Amino acid sequence: MRVINQVMGIVEAELRSLLREVSWFIGISSFPFLFAFVAYALGSGMGGRPADPRLLFYQLIGLAMYIVALMMTFSAASFVREGLLTGRLEYLLSSPISPFTMIFSNMISSSLFGLINYIIVGVVATIIAFGFAGILNFIVSLLVLYVALIPAIGFSLIFLAVSIIVREPEPIANLIASFIAVVSGFLYPVTLLPYVLQIIGRALPYYYAVEYARSTVQGFINQIFTMPFPFMFFYLIAGYLIYKYFERAYIKKKGTYGW
Repeated sequence: MRVINQVMGIVEAELRSLLREVSWFIGISSFPFLFAFVAYALGSGMGGRPADPRLLFYQLIGLAMYIVALMMTFSAASFVREGLLTGRLEYLLSSPISPFTMIFSNMISSSLFGLINYIIVGVVATIIAFGFAGILNFIVSLLVLYVALIPAIGFSLIFLAVSIIVREPEPIANLIASFIAVVSGFLYPVTLLPYVLQIIGRALPYYYAVEYARSTVQGFINQIFTMPFPFMFFYLIAGYLIYKYFERAYIKKKGTYGW
């Protein structure tokens, strides 16, 4: 019960902090619309006729999913980095709360923030492509989406472990984020990629999350049972074990995050 109260307290504090940054949230929410509508307009102009609205849906859902994936993958490392710069992390580490509880709570708050963005973008995309009749399927996709993204927590823990020993994790994060965008099918089918990149994309949990979300909204929820998703939970286990190793090696032995 004490751990649950700690998690709830940290999540509430993090959400309050995020909600104070209204301009940042508006910018994040508007990005999928800006990119997708520009691409849709260019496609319609080059084709000489309005493109299928389902293409707009495809990109809007993909971009909203990309934002959620980035927040889930890199939020923990950003939390640690910001804490180191402000001195907040040292204060938190001196408290009776375990480091993993702090990190897990931050992941929850970031994923909830990403969920709000996904709902805003996804509702608009669903109405454009399928009308109000598609809203029920979209609601179902919220549950499917977050189950599918659970393995991404493993990636977040792995990257956090890297950030423990790397002084500046931002360049690595930008490189990884760009690679994820290329191979995971957020903006286009992975079948358009070279075969090697297709294999890499299908080995990452983000590909399945975005495919599950799109299939569910379009009413093809049965398709998610044909994808080899369960093995993705290997990432969750591996991420936890890798993080715990670095936690023991640095935080509990040295009392710091690496340096």
